[in-house]
Amino acid sequence: MGYKSYLSKLLNEPKSSCSSHSAVNTADTKSTTGLAATGVGTIDCAQHGFKLPCDVGDLQKGEKYINMDYLVFSVLCIFAPLLMFKISYNIACQWYKHLWSRMVRVPKVWHIDPTSKDVTFLVPKFHLPTHMAECHWLFSFNLVWGVGQMDGKAPEQGWADINPAASSMKEIGPGSWCDTIDDHFESD
Repeated sequence: MGYKSYLSKLLNEPKSSCSSHSAVNTADTKSTTGLAATGVGTIDCAQHGFKLPCDVGDLQKGEKYINMDYLVFSVLCIFAPLLMFKISYNIACQWYKHLWSRMVRVPKVWHIDPTSKDVTFLVPKFHLPTHMAECHWLFSFNLVWGVGQMDGKAPEQGWADINPAASSMKEIGPGSWCDTIDDHFESD
């Protein structure tokens, strides 16, 4: 199933019950008239900082769980033999809720058995202070074995290169959009 056909199933998603996560809570209030995409979501290796296969997808009307579900499951299936995953996401405290029940929306070949994996959800260190106090101990990198002194911000370090191109990318077609993303993220 292609990304666009998957997104056509876009359903109403719950608002955040933790702090004000504007990427989710204000997604439907942004003016998106005439825009095919309003942003980009990526999946990166936080340890090494590289982009993973099938890891870049455009966002419509802000970040929706459906976009990130597709990207995450398309990558997790590649690494299915691994037994441990540490997933860092700015809004992990909200996104992880019902993630396994949302898995039924993605292609069956991407499904993983969460009971056979050690999956830990984390919030990047920079974002954690804006979360509710409960999130500070449930999703902190500082309290999880096996992550060292990682900050979980690998995906956002690439934005410095792509942000200057954002305004012109709103005006280009899908083929040029993909080429521009590949050029800025140095994909082959």
